[in-house]
Amino acid sequence: MNCTTTAALQALYRYVQDADLWTWALPDSKAFHAGLNASSMEYDARKNPGIWAALEGLDPETLKLQGSRELAVQQVTRDRVLRTAFPIALPGSLCGQRGLGTLLEDDDALGARIRSTLGNDLASRAAELEGFAAVGVVAYREAGMPSDAVKLSFRSVGGLDVGAAAQAIGGGGHAAAAAGVVPKAVFEEMVQAAAADGE
Repeated sequence: MNCTTTAALQALYRYVQDADLWTWALPDSKAFHAGLNASSMEYDARKNPGIWAALEGLDPETLKLQGSRELAVQQVTRDRVLRTAFPIALPGSLCGQRGLGTLLEDDDALGARIRSTLGNDLASRAAELEGFAAVGVVAYREAGMPSDAVKLSFRSVGGLDVGAAAQAIGGGGHAAAAAGVVPKAVFEEMVQAAAADGE
């Protein structure tokens, strides 16, 4: 096994870390990350034994170009989600507060790729609104989930702890990002309760 890391892989690692930590400090980091995600590469070396060679073969400038086009497409979805967002009652430690939510369609592949971004967009918008906690909730279903279940992905800005809120529904995570699965009926109750609170 070759344990050396090439300069190209080290540069790739820096970009991946920049996105993973949401610092976005490197030039065109968001475009690079969007291009890498759009490649739909399998990162599990057990499933894709050629992953390291594939990563070494990536050209950062090509990924940035592809990513710039991908970001333009993503912006259309992001704008739609913000236009159609709805209030949602928050669980657990945030009980009694409302965030902004969206429900992704089962076949929304783009929405699935940018769930974290959508959640942060919703949390940022909620922070601007009177009577809302700075929390975004993206509801979606994953392959293999029971038909009556919905996964809720929570994102927060400004220090609210969505990890504790997710624990209240049997999920987990950390202060700024967490998730949990609820029956569809519970999700619908959360939406109805927030609508009633706003009247």
